[in-house]
Amino acid sequence: MNILILTQKADKNDPILGFFHRWIIEFSKNFEAVTVICLEKGVCELPVNVKVLSLGKEKGSSRFQYIRLFYRYIWEERKNYDVVFVHMNPIYLVLGGFIWKILGKKIGLWYTHKKVDMKLRIAEIFSAEIFTSTKDSFNIKSSKVHLFGHGIDCDLFQKYNRDEVPFDDKKITLAHVGRISPVKDCATFLRALSELKNEDKDRKYTGVFYGAPEGNRVDAYFQALDSELGITDNVAFVGSNTANYELFSRFQYANEDLKVSHKINFLINATKTGSFDKVVIEAMASGVIPLTCSASFREYFGKFADMLIFKEGDHNDLARKIVAILISGKMVEIEDYLKDVAKEKFDVKVLIKNIANIYEK
Repeated sequence: MNILILTQKADKNDPILGFFHRWIIEFSKNFEAVTVICLEKGVCELPVNVKVLSLGKEKGSSRFQYIRLFYRYIWEERKNYDVVFVHMNPIYLVLGGFIWKILGKKIGLWYTHKKVDMKLRIAEIFSAEIFTSTKDSFNIKSSKVHLFGHGIDCDLFQKYNRDEVPFDDKKITLAHVGRISPVKDCATFLRALSELKNEDKDRKYTGVFYGAPEGNRVDAYFQALDSELGITDNVAFVGSNTANYELFSRFQYANEDLKVSHKINFLINATKTGSFDKVVIEAMASGVIPLTCSASFREYFGKFADMLIFKEGDHNDLARKIVAILISGKMVEIEDYLKDVAKEKFDVKVLIKNIANIYEK
């Protein structure tokens, strides 16, 4: 069976979408031939049975040129694919769904976002199968939905060797990974960090932001927090130039600008309840303890759920839980438990194999 994949970007070095390069490799192991149509192409190192066709964003093409090339590719390649997989972009189904239906191609959509608009409703109609991470990640009632979690390259993220980076109870690093924006509730992260700095004098707390301000600017609310809390001396902003496949080393060793060599201890994910951010799973696989306000992770955190899930927007609760974990003596037990869950439930090999099995039915 051959597959056509539609995605936004094919680039192993992209800090946000670089993970999908690994997905393509795994698709190549489960299908005879893979054709990828992407809006933008960057650095690709893919097997010989993968062809990548770009709509030309990296060359500065216009929207009209995107659409013209889209229709050209899906028609010229029609004999080279049997099924279609659309990743996170319902517009591809709006544009091509009718043609694929006429051609008899089975269409699958991967979508993980709370937003529902007309494009998504049209995409649901054309799709034969819909893949998403949790029940809260696709908010249209449909019998086509399959809950598959996320696909993480656990072999990559699980390279952490605890003996190489011993735990230092007096130097604690907290990380935020993702864009800096109100929806990520960076305010709660920063307020908790400030409270820890002021109330727990026995430890040095450092915060690291991997990500850029939304729209390449620092929002007024964020500037106000920086001024209000006076946290610049223990916060570093790394930016968004860290490739996805390099995150495991960032998680393990922090950033050289911080003048520390110890492991990042906690990932803080304050995104509003209902989200199922992939970075939480990447942290789990890396041996980094995540704290989140999303109840969607409760079943995967198991017996540690009450320790790892804090009240949405409550920086006091977040700070208390961090200290409670530190004094619990269970750091290693939590790390190992979460690494095992990530490997069992969210490995990319398992995800793509499950998707391939659905197409074969």
